[in-house]
Amino acid sequence: MLDIEIAPYRSDERELAKKNILKVKETFKDKKLLIIFDRGYPSIDILKFWDENGIKYIIRSQESTYSREKREMKSNDEKVKIKLKAG
Repeated sequence: MLDIEIAPYRSDERELAKKNILKVKETFKDKKLLIIFDRGYPSIDILKFWDENGIKYIIRSQESTYSREKREMKSNDEKVKIKLKAG
């Protein structure tokens, strides 16, 4: 474990993840980070947080997530840029 926090059951996992990632980033100051997350984490808020903090990430998502972007893909394995818009 690089960073762990025990919190109440109803805690917001995304907010806890942000805190954990900032601590890991501080620990590995000049190192590049690649964060890998499971479903449940993709949200505009957390994606913007990672982008603003220069953190690269991979997120597994539900099949229906970003369906338009997936339809535009030319192969099953390519980078996709998602433009984040403020609500």
